Amino acid sequence: MNAGDLEAGIEAALGCWRELAGGSAKPLGRGLINHTYRVDTADGRYVLQRVSPIFDPAIHHNIEAVTARLAAMGMETPRLVAAKDGAPLPHATGAAGA
Repeated sequence: MNAGDLEAGIEAALGCWRELAGGSAKPLGRGLINHTYRVDTADGRYVLQRVSPIFDPAIHHNIEAVTARLAAMGMETPRLVAAKDGAPLPHATGAAGA
């Protein structure tokens, strides 16, 4: 994956969430499997992650179930933000993915 493909993938991903519209993404850490970015918007900060295709997309449903349960117990936990279409994640296409 070249830098141009990666940047195009990030821009496409930012368009999948209303909350990330107009945001700017910068790398966050150096993951070996997933690519993670900090996204700064006028309304706050988010983490955007390109999850490796080695993981089944159903993992996001598991993450949502666990974090919802933790939140219900009063624990502070990061939460997934549904994409514009209400799905827990957008389906990535192209070389860069989202």
